[in-house]
Amino acid sequence: MNTKRNWLWLLMICSALAVFCSSANTKEIFVATNGSDSNAGTQSSPKASLRGASYIAASGDTISLRGGTYRWGVNQGVNCSGVLIRSYPNEWAVIDGTGVSYQAVTIYGSNNTIQSLEIKNSSGNGLVIDKASNVTVKWCRIHNNQDHGIYARADQWEQNYNTVIDGNTLYRNCLRNTSTGNGAWPSGIGVTLCHNATVKYNTVYETKGEGIRMSLTRGGSMFANTIRDCFSIGAYLDHATDVSLYGNFIYSTGNTAYYRNGVPMMGIQIGNEPYAFSNSTARCKIYNNVVVNTASGFKYYHRNGTGWVNCLVANNTFYKSAYALVSLDNGGSAVSGNEFTNNIVLQTGSVSRFGGSSSGVWFNRNSWFGGNGGGIGGSGDGTLYSDPRLVNPASTSYSAANYKLQSSSPCINAAKSLTSHFTTDFDRLDRGSPWEMGAFRF
Repeated sequence: MNTKRNWLWLLMICSALAVFCSSANTKEIFVATNGSDSNAGTQSSPKASLRGASYIAASGDTISLRGGTYRWGVNQGVNCSGVLIRSYPNEWAVIDGTGVSYQAVTIYGSNNTIQSLEIKNSSGNGLVIDKASNVTVKWCRIHNNQDHGIYARADQWEQNYNTVIDGNTLYRNCLRNTSTGNGAWPSGIGVTLCHNATVKYNTVYETKGEGIRMSLTRGGSMFANTIRDCFSIGAYLDHATDVSLYGNFIYSTGNTAYYRNGVPMMGIQIGNEPYAFSNSTARCKIYNNVVVNTASGFKYYHRNGTGWVNCLVANNTFYKSAYALVSLDNGGSAVSGNEFTNNIVLQTGSVSRFGGSSSGVWFNRNSWFGGNGGGIGGSGDGTLYSDPRLVNPASTSYSAANYKLQSSSPCINAAKSLTSHFTTDFDRLDRGSPWEMGAFRF
């Protein structure tokens, strides 16, 4: 008798039974516009609200909202964990927050996925992830809310880990902000006091505040987002440590409804605004971004002593701004160890390419051209002051491909290799060797 083989078969049978029992114990809970929260939540006897469905949901369950518009009038707090919340396949559920006193939907439980929902018209935030970890929000459409479209938050460190905000469309949020710039500062997507958050492949536009903001964050990334026509800033790292911001396309179409003080939004901004908590803006990597027609393409905003330390700004393409295309506040000794390398800074008109203080920043192998001058670099360090010859930078089609290099560009094979930091370009193609300046390989 082969005891070892018998034990192996027994283990396989037990594993299969465990999977079967787990699957058998999960359920799909239905919500419909004609349902009642006193119902069982079956397809023929659906619940009326997301909150009502969440009371009977357990880990592994799915809450499916049937197509239609839901006007519950109260915040839908979701306390369950390990649940998929979605529109029923091939239908579209719209959560209308009209009359809700604060936010339309709040996720309190961890390990949940929210996908394929529309959330609109809240007098506060659209969707809030409140002190919950391992929550994913994807493929949602969130718009016309007074505050944040999506807001992942905590009250203190160690309360929110691994939020993923992926592939959503957000527009016309932050509506409580005033056109004079004296209102509040919510964001299309806001992430605060979170660890290892990922914000990727989202489209954010026509926002009366900031496009995407990660503040008081540790670890994580913001990549492959398209951000346009926001009132304040496109992408903002504020008191962010060890965050990577890359492969984003950020631009203004010239829609003056989203201008602040007569100019478009800032493109990429890093800073340290006053908070009750403190976290250094340190060891961040900002690369492979394309930033077009903004107030400044890249801005360091200094407001307190935590400063800007040991960050890399590399292989970005900055084109056209109302103020200096690269603008750095003087942070004194709080700014140190930063590197600005392989960037294309292409200005137009009579506006400066560079403004502010270069203290604490090493500039190396950048391309500076256009405008009325300005640029940091010395003889023999690979700095270029000639036309980078982009494909079609003045085009109003607003395609990132317009900012690729022509075959005659002096930026080809002119950059420093940074393979210890990243190896691909804006299109996530391998950069090969030698490298090009700007966001694209040739």
